[in-house]
Amino acid sequence: MNKRSVTTLAVALASSGCFNHGTLPDSFPPAQGPAGARVALRVRGESTDRVGELIAVDSAGIAIQERRLIRVAWSRVDALDVAQLGKDYDIRFGEIVTVEKRNRLALVSRFPQGLAHLPITIDSLIADAARETQRFADRRVAVAAGYRRVGADFPGMGEHWLNVQALLKGTVDPARPTLLIYADINGQPRLLGAGFAVITHGDSTPSDLPGWPERWHEHSGLLDEESGARTAHAREAGDTHFWVMHAWTVLENPHGPFAADNWALPYLRAGRAVPARVDPAASRALALTVGGDEFVRGLLADAELRTSDNAAAIDSAIIVARSRALVSDDDHALSVAWRSLCDDLARLVGPRVVALLEPGHPSHE
Repeated sequence: MNKRSVTTLAVALASSGCFNHGTLPDSFPPAQGPAGARVALRVRGESTDRVGELIAVDSAGIAIQERRLIRVAWSRVDALDVAQLGKDYDIRFGEIVTVEKRNRLALVSRFPQGLAHLPITIDSLIADAARETQRFADRRVAVAAGYRRVGADFPGMGEHWLNVQALLKGTVDPARPTLLIYADINGQPRLLGAGFAVITHGDSTPSDLPGWPERWHEHSGLLDEESGARTAHAREAGDTHFWVMHAWTVLENPHGPFAADNWALPYLRAGRAVPARVDPAASRALALTVGGDEFVRGLLADAELRTSDNAAAIDSAIIVARSRALVSDDDHALSVAWRSLCDDLARLVGPRVVALLEPGHPSHE
């Protein structure tokens, strides 16, 4: 199929809303020869269809070739239309995909034997990491494998557990991620996700990483800015770059599986239902009620903004905000409590405290 035909097909699918009406894309070519069947795939959370060749299907997910190879975990597959092969090959919204259907789809893919020999893609990474890291749900297994906690317990990220050997290896391995993310929920440690980190030097950039550059963010101080940790690696100013990508494989992140902060976490800790749309300001306020107040005090002290002269006033402002959050029963009230705290602290220590309380995680562009 030439470029013009592919473009025409994509426009036709988008305008007809094929998944909404169940219409098969009749302009697809038949599945013949070594090529896989042509498919239109709807990924959960996306508003348009992905159109391309069916490359492979296995127990972890489905791979198609668009402009590039993508692999999507079954948990993110909403629907699938297969060209000219009938409803027995399609996946409808809400359908539970059986082993028999997976096997049927695999037979009309380009690689029925699977994709184990192909490079890791961003979509396959989260599916593989979710599967491979299940064993670390018991944190004793993680400790035995060489993971150790570094830094603080972050309100929106939990605890980071680092594997130094995985960091030194310098590769992205879903079976052995650089970081594991845990949080204590009702007094018990729970695995929430994983993290990947690589170090580069000078002007070099890790352009072969899955998801590069959109999913990665840089920390100039190795793990310092991520978790407050200090590593044993020597670092020359301006020479070392530390790149991090989070993968929320267990706790769904309302801002996407690769966003650094997961503001569903304070709701989980507080025993509240996560709203459909999470306001980070509201979540930060809620975090004050489940240990985040101590985190804020420590953060200000580490930044030398909380001193003996203003400690009482700062602590009082935090206590007031926490009290307001405890009695707030909606996100608007929680958001107001957080903004009020930021205003109070800015008056006490200066405006730069706001950037400290609400840091960004800029990606590499």
